[in-house]
Amino acid sequence: MSYEVDHLFGHVSNTVQAANANTQQSEALFRSVQLALQADVAQNYFNLRELDAEADVFTCTVTLREEALKLVQRRFTEGDISKLDVARATSELATARSDAMTVQRLRAASEHGLCWARRQRAA
Repeated sequence: MSYEVDHLFGHVSNTVQAANANTQQSEALFRSVQLALQADVAQNYFNLRELDAEADVFTCTVTLREEALKLVQRRFTEGDISKLDVARATSELATARSDAMTVQRLRAASEHGLCWARRQRAA
């Protein structure tokens, strides 16, 4: 009888230890996922800040290209330069605007990723 009681309590003890191990494993997995999500949020945030800086540069570039085009058009009107120079200035402005829009699209995608990660973290 003593053997059976010891065997029963040993079995219960092993079951409790296994349940504790499963709980610890689940907690470790949760913390791992949480850490990965926090790293993703941080990465998206810094990417967003970088894109903001690039957007500022491209905004200034577009402004400068617009002013340059006005100057080139004025010089063309006065006969100082050829139509090729106007076409080149127009092309440079279009490229600057395209680059600025690309950065805006990338920023929107990065911001969307950051919002998604925040929602996942809150859940």
